[in-house]
Amino acid sequence: MSKKLRNWQQVHLNGAVQKARAHDADPIWLSQAVTGAGKTTFGVETALHLHDSGFCKRIIVLAPSVEIARGWKEKLDKHHGVNATVTDYDAEDVNALISTYQGAGNIYSGPDDLVILDEIHHAEREASWGIRASKISESAKFTLCLTGTPWMTKGRIAILDKFGYYKDKCIQADMEYSYKEDLRQNDQESRATVPVQCRFYDDIAKEKNKDGTKSNSREYRLEKVTDENRAQIIAAADKDIPLAPHVFIKDNELSNNPMARRMLGDAIVELDRMEESQIYQKNRVKPMGLVTCKSIAEATKVKEWLEEQDGVTVEAITSDDERASSRLAEIASGREKNPPQWIVSVGMVSEGVDIPAIKVVVYLNAITTVLFLIQFIGRALRRIQKENGKYVDAQLHDTGAMFFAPAHPMLVKVGTELQEIGNQALQEAKKSDGVDGDVADSKPAKEYEGENNGATTFHWGREINDPDLLRKLGAIQADGEAMDGLTSAWVTMIYAWLDHGNEEQAIKEVNNRLEQFDISWECAAEDYNQGMSYDSTRRLRKKEAERITSLLRFTHPEFRPLPDSEAFSEIRKFVCKDAFGEFKTINKMSNEHIAKYVSTAKRIYQRCAA
Repeated sequence: MSKKLRNWQQVHLNGAVQKARAHDADPIWLSQAVTGAGKTTFGVETALHLHDSGFCKRIIVLAPSVEIARGWKEKLDKHHGVNATVTDYDAEDVNALISTYQGAGNIYSGPDDLVILDEIHHAEREASWGIRASKISESAKFTLCLTGTPWMTKGRIAILDKFGYYKDKCIQADMEYSYKEDLRQNDQESRATVPVQCRFYDDIAKEKNKDGTKSNSREYRLEKVTDENRAQIIAAADKDIPLAPHVFIKDNELSNNPMARRMLGDAIVELDRMEESQIYQKNRVKPMGLVTCKSIAEATKVKEWLEEQDGVTVEAITSDDERASSRLAEIASGREKNPPQWIVSVGMVSEGVDIPAIKVVVYLNAITTVLFLIQFIGRALRRIQKENGKYVDAQLHDTGAMFFAPAHPMLVKVGTELQEIGNQALQEAKKSDGVDGDVADSKPAKEYEGENNGATTFHWGREINDPDLLRKLGAIQADGEAMDGLTSAWVTMIYAWLDHGNEEQAIKEVNNRLEQFDISWECAAEDYNQGMSYDSTRRLRKKEAERITSLLRFTHPEFRPLPDSEAFSEIRKFVCKDAFGEFKTINKMSNEHIAKYVSTAKRIYQRCAA
């Protein structure tokens, strides 16, 4: 072998080679491995093994894009005895032909050829690609198929259908290597991916018609994702719900889409937090952010918006730029002295693009297929290697990825499934290391993150002396008109000031904004004007319940170490047990019960603060 393989790669290679040499076995092998695990390396090493042993004389590779095809050529060319080409198929000394599925019309295979069909699920979506791939495979000695995505079948690829790979409308591979298996690797050198956490955002934009009346153009509202309604939202994933109206960008100020501004603002904060963390500072590595948009025009507008936020460096990678492919290759090489902090694209930075530095991804695209979503999130799942080949993260909890997305049912479904896999792996790693409490115990206080479904991350680095400041800030965040103008970047600035001890500056700025937008913050949950309607009172009390629950998240020693996926539900159970003796969901509580929940939570918070 010309390269040391990960455990899964060696196991799959042994299986593929054994099947290729078996006289009574079908002349085909399908490996499915999680995005980022190293499928191309596995394919290259398997091909070289079969070629060097004399099993095949020529290697033919079909890939879904030019960039992926070039990656195959680069890796094969490094091996002595292999001369690969993506253009000159008739040259006498060429023994490795590499093409896209679309451009494979002039490629023909023979009985001594090994055919590799990379990311073969693409050949199913494009009927002509599937026909071409199957025709080339039929004449070859053996076919090696690779995919990173478990996909539901709508059509059928002839070569897979012929050898029985379709099982109950799904594809069943010869061997699989899942995200769950990868994160559970005891040998850290064999692990290829990192855990991912998600933040889903509700669309609170209030569109109006020209006459000032409320617009009904958005038939499906994106609701805030909570522990109580998460399952209900996911249940709607199979419905054909359009995402495009929610991610539409009208101008470079994102004036029509407060949700997009909140997502991008919070993503900037998260990327900055990662960069300032000990693990990245120690290894002198800069994490990178990626945004996918639904059109080139909108990608340009998002790029301009990002560039205005504190001098963030952004690069647009779009198909209308003839330098796009070369720029991707340059950035992926890792040799740039000053790479961009953010990449904004439409679809180019997806499958097959290997930029491990990408650790924060923001979804402003309109595509809601499982295939695209998994491939996009997969851009952030790769571990980062240093120049010496060692990984930046020695332990599973050292680094992670963040996925910022609208609360569309399909996005919530896919993201939540990946997040739960990561959380489970972290818990198992904690237990195997004999650690009491969550792995997050090792993080400094200011790195704890609060529940964020459209709100800003809390950076709880020091005690706040003004007891009313957070209530004032919460009142501003609850005011749609104020936040349309200020954006989440303003809230981030306030928390940054507090985190660095500039409380007087923060108080002055918050008070000025309260006056500017004429916001009254004095109404505590238990002191609402009796003249208010029941619904208005209930709404404000629920906001107060959410606020005090968030405060407990960062002050109570029992909940501070827990991950967000557990902390908030545990806090609610804890408060409810004290207040009522049993758990009650806030959405189902009466006004009086919500008031009791708030008063109980405040008493607990004051005890913690003391």
